[in-house]
Amino acid sequence: MATYGTTSTSAPAGAIILHPGDNISALVNAAPVGATFYFEAGVYRGVSLAPKDGQTFVGAEGAILNGSAVLTNFTQSGNLWVIGGQTQQGTVNRSAEFLSSTQAPGHPDTVFVDNVPLKAVDSLSKVVSGTFYFDYAADKIYIGDNPTGHTVEAGKLTDAFHGTASNVTIENLVIEKYDPPIQSGAINADNSRSQNWIIQNNEVRLNYAVGITASNGAQIIGNYGTGLGSYFLDGSVPNGILFGTGAAGNNPSFAMISSWGGQVGYQHWWMPNLRSNISMGINHHDISSRAAGCAAFSAAALAGTGNCGLNKEIITAHANIIWNPVPFVDVGLEYMWGHRLVLSNLKGDENVLISKLAVKF
Repeated sequence: MATYGTTSTSAPAGAIILHPGDNISALVNAAPVGATFYFEAGVYRGVSLAPKDGQTFVGAEGAILNGSAVLTNFTQSGNLWVIGGQTQQGTVNRSAEFLSSTQAPGHPDTVFVDNVPLKAVDSLSKVVSGTFYFDYAADKIYIGDNPTGHTVEAGKLTDAFHGTASNVTIENLVIEKYDPPIQSGAINADNSRSQNWIIQNNEVRLNYAVGITASNGAQIIGNYGTGLGSYFLDGSVPNGILFGTGAAGNNPSFAMISSWGGQVGYQHWWMPNLRSNISMGINHHDISSRAAGCAAFSAAALAGTGNCGLNKEIITAHANIIWNPVPFVDVGLEYMWGHRLVLSNLKGDENVLISKLAVKF
């Protein structure tokens, strides 16, 4: 049985000790390359860090990075409860795939009552117990349950870790209630410049979209949690990833799987103010249907949902042309094609044509 998740730890020699209530971002920004940080037990809110090369982040057992804020001062409005001042609207991905019954698809905004996520609805009239409605125009959140005596939280931050640093280690932390956009992670090491991150023995739970995204030689070892979209999305992780066959808290076993991927691209200048880019990438994961609990001909297999909907292979291609009529203006047209194969062997293609006008100030 493999070791997974958080365990009892002690501060590494020379570590900078962090406590709940500290200005964590300021302390990390002031520390040198290669510094080690140790989070004492407790809840850390408002933490979103861009590490420097070689920095290490270790948590004591019970150290929690929480991307939400506690909501208080609700007022009753008819049969509902409402709170204003909510300006955290996330980046919406309207092209993402969702079940037909999904409301407010692609909106990376979450609300929790006593650690239970509420379901988003797309109009005020649909709010009932267990749901919430985010009125973005009025910066208000409505819920259908009386919040008195309960802890209500709303996701505020997109990630706990991000950036272009290399050789970063994140270990033994609980990372919860962040709202990354679709195809991004609460630990977001999926950057063309970030390399060789080690993400080990963390519990990554209750985050919108993806729990962990990483590439370029990352090692993702012994992590688990609830609500993970996938472990990584882009690039190659030659050391493989660990895939849990059980739910969080049920003593899951793990099996190593092999994954590979690659991307190629080319840029051509037709004229000094006219250029084109083409690229193609592939990610492939050798996941066992049996290990993932995807039974042949089951409802999940036929619909491609649950573990049966885990990505087995993704292929993407892009081609564009960009014109600079003046130095500070880009006018572009891009064609994108994607192919997806899931664990139950359902597959599909998507074709997208987009135009862009960018003005640089």
